[in-house]
Amino acid sequence: DRPNFIDKVLNFSIKLIDPQRILDGIDHVEEIKYSDLDWTIVRVLKLQNTRPTSFRLTEGGPAKLITSRVEVAKACLEVLEKNEFMQKAPIISKG
Repeated sequence: DRPNFIDKVLNFSIKLIDPQRILDGIDHVEEIKYSDLDWTIVRVLKLQNTRPTSFRLTEGGPAKLITSRVEVAKACLEVLEKNEFMQKAPIISKG
């Protein structure tokens, strides 16, 4: 990953405020990674109910600061339609 300064600050803040949330996410990823499933995990920095804007999926970021739930849905459909990012965890980045 290539987290930018904002990514690092926000991730650090979440680790301090809600460490269980981070550990829960890590546990989920480990379970999925070592399953027999074809999987893709779409990652975001901050998920909100906002209007969608342009985005692109990247393997290493940096993450888009705020991501719309609609963008996540579109990203999931894009992954399925293009059969991309199998066994990977792309990040939603600015478009």
